Amino acid sequence: MKKLQELRVQAGLSQSQLAEKAGIKFRALQAYEGYGAGSRDFDNANLKTILNACVALGCSLSDIIEDKETKELLKTVSNTK
Repeated sequence: MKKLQELRVQAGLSQSQLAEKAGIKFRALQAYEGYGAGSRDFDNANLKTILNACVALGCSLSDIIEDKETKELLKTVSNTK
């Protein structure tokens, strides 16, 4: 199960509910969750889309991102002032 789908299920939201709350098209959300031939990598989504999903799910960027290199970059950015 992809992280986005896992977080959505934990939040008790259907795909259509998350899509609406995050301002993501339903079909795009399905693709991010890995459904169908047009599946997409959520880690490569537009930052605004990822942040909207985080707000809708009540999670942080580091919770939703799966790519290890991106997670390391987030740690670096978080520690920079």
